[in-house]
Amino acid sequence: QNMTRIYSEADVTVIVAAGDDPTYGLPGVFTCSRRTQKQVRLSGITLIQVICNLHRTIEKSTWSKRAWTYQEVALSKRKLIFADSQAAFPCETDSCEETCARMPRRLPFSGTLCPSTNLQGTNEASILDVYMSRLLTYDSDALNACSGILNSLENKNHT
Repeated sequence: QNMTRIYSEADVTVIVAAGDDPTYGLPGVFTCSRRTQKQVRLSGITLIQVICNLHRTIEKSTWSKRAWTYQEVALSKRKLIFADSQAAFPCETDSCEETCARMPRRLPFSGTLCPSTNLQGTNEASILDVYMSRLLTYDSDALNACSGILNSLENKNHT
């Protein structure tokens, strides 16, 4: 319940969508260094190596499959997401990432990089479906993991 308030009122939520568990660390810091983009300059033109698709990287990450992280992405207005290859800053109106490519303004509400944080029109059944498809360390956490976002949905539908 408290996490719902924390995420929805935070100026920015830092998300690490890398590694298999919380001990992995922040990519780019110390032993978790990130891969750099190679650059070469030929005849006055700079060519930059394309880094892997951030959307797919995040979608395949352990972070996007965990039940607790659904609140982070659904309730946070702004996110600073660190993956092994790069970082991104999606918010409610736009998204920026380290590479030159632009991401879509809005992606569907799911385990994607920048889902809409507007829960209006989302129903309880679709939220429960998302939680049932995600991983929990302890089965007993299931109710706590989804109750916060369900309460947030109820509050948004009454305003």
